[in-house]
Amino acid sequence: MDNIVLNADIYWAFLNHKNMNDKYSVDLCNLSDAACEKLKSVGLNVNDNDKQPEKGKFITCKSDYPLIAFNSAGDKIDEIYQDDGLKVGNGSKARAMITYYDWRNNKGRSPKMLKFFITDLIPYESSGESGDKGPATAMELEEVAL
Repeated sequence: MDNIVLNADIYWAFLNHKNMNDKYSVDLCNLSDAACEKLKSVGLNVNDNDKQPEKGKFITCKSDYPLIAFNSAGDKIDEIYQDDGLKVGNGSKARAMITYYDWRNNKGRSPKMLKFFITDLIPYESSGESGDKGPATAMELEEVAL
């Protein structure tokens, strides 16, 4: 089984709470041509959506369990997993190690995230305002990590 390491922009990160489909998930977006070719070579579909061009080519990783995010130093970003904790905003940058699993009915294949590093964090703010209310990069998170 191949492990694929890719750089991506993060969209729709449901790392510590489930989405409306009762799954933890994250879209890994704006994938390079080389990443897309490698993903396709192992039988994974790479998506694009004309209604969301900012996402470019992307895959969605889903899980029944929380998706654990690490900073650049390899430390778990604990602030994400606290009640009402830090949320990852669209456009954050990541490096991820991906593999795949085959569906039980053998009629498809989906990506599975093995490792997930947030290299440039944009905190999500529900008010729609941008501001400096917390660490904005993995390096800044490293400084405040416990």
